[in-house]
Amino acid sequence: MKKLQYIIYAILLLVIVGLVAFDYYPDQTLDQNTITRAALLFIGTLLSIVKTATRSNREVSNKKATYSKAYPEFIGNAFSHSPKLEKSFYDALDDFNNGRYASAIKKFEKLRLQCQTTDDIYAVTTFQAICYNRLQHYQKAIELYQDATHLRPNSTLISNMGNCYSNLGLPEEAVDSYHQAIKVDPQNILPYNNLAQLYVQMGEYTKAADFAKQALNINAKYPLALSAMAISSYMLGDMDDYESYYRLAVANGYDGNVLKEYIRSLDSTV
Repeated sequence: MKKLQYIIYAILLLVIVGLVAFDYYPDQTLDQNTITRAALLFIGTLLSIVKTATRSNREVSNKKATYSKAYPEFIGNAFSHSPKLEKSFYDALDDFNNGRYASAIKKFEKLRLQCQTTDDIYAVTTFQAICYNRLQHYQKAIELYQDATHLRPNSTLISNMGNCYSNLGLPEEAVDSYHQAIKVDPQNILPYNNLAQLYVQMGEYTKAADFAKQALNINAKYPLALSAMAISSYMLGDMDDYESYYRLAVANGYDGNVLKEYIRSLDSTV
């Protein structure tokens, strides 16, 4: 859109020059009205160009402020060495943040060829991995998560990689990833919760309860861990704990009907 605006401005400037030349060449003189109109048009066009450029810079600054705050551990100083590349990076990140994952992937791929620092490479690789993950292209996401975490071990990314393995039906690899994520950051609730959820799916309710409790030691109101505790308690026959954790899960935002339906589906297979 902005390229089109600049093209239009360039055409306007050429038209202004053409009008002046058209008025000048027949008798080698310029009418004062022509000069005035041309000057006003020229100044107006230049002001529009400056306004467009200023608005563009302001948009980049706003995106940078928003996304640097939202994803500080993944962005760092990515592309800060080049205003042009930094703008392209935040445009790609805007696509990512608004769910336009295919478009974001293409933009990040172009940026990959222009990376100059570790921050550049890490940011591009990380966000591409998350895009592929959300598009359910799990194998490609795993490859990129591995590349990113080789650059900088990150508990959340490793845990995300575990989710990809789980979605591919590879529970052992998923468990290994979650334990690795815990080693990187023992205070990250995600891998504990992911282990609890995986063990619920596998029918290993004692293990599920163990990791759900560890998650709740970090955040006692985490709804997913509370739901895992409710499910595990029910399947282990502890109805008092089930009622308690069920109420807590619902109080903290978990859909009670979904939870009961999931328990019913598990109960019918036993």
